[in-house]
Amino acid sequence: MSNLALAEKLFKDMLSAQINPSVYTLTAMVKVYGKCGQSAQAWELVEAMPERFSVKPTVVMYTCLISCMLRHKKHHDAYAAFKWVCDRCAPDGQCVSTVLAGLCDGRMWDEIVEMIEEGTKRRKPPLKFKDENLNQALNAMITAGQLSAARRAFHLLQDTKFEVLPNIKRRLHLENSSIQ
Repeated sequence: MSNLALAEKLFKDMLSAQINPSVYTLTAMVKVYGKCGQSAQAWELVEAMPERFSVKPTVVMYTCLISCMLRHKKHHDAYAAFKWVCDRCAPDGQCVSTVLAGLCDGRMWDEIVEMIEEGTKRRKPPLKFKDENLNQALNAMITAGQLSAARRAFHLLQDTKFEVLPNIKRRLHLENSSIQ
């Protein structure tokens, strides 16, 4: 019996015994579906939680769902899910870091710029970006030859507390310019 089949059997047995699943059990099921490449089933479970189990999905569940999509190279689906999540709750730093890394992996440069713009200029409260992740994203863009996208992202971050690393700044050819 596969891990997925075993997890589904145990879950069904719980429900048959009229044991209401906890947030932890439901999160574990989302993770199992995700690790087995079953993002559609994970998504269905998350969507059904409020009505079927009286459980409101948490940002951790959403992050697991997005992570499973990214693990299986469904970058566009993961970004769409992230935007959907942003309309429903405040993503935490882990969720933002997961999505940003996934967008870099998927070479989705315009979406990274869009995420930075949305997260710093439009969204209240702003997204919880980490300097480390933003520097990695800028570095990935530069390495991929996407200087225009990297510069757009950098300019969007000008009015924030983001600290660009000196080597990134040099690679953006900004060290001698008035852009600091």
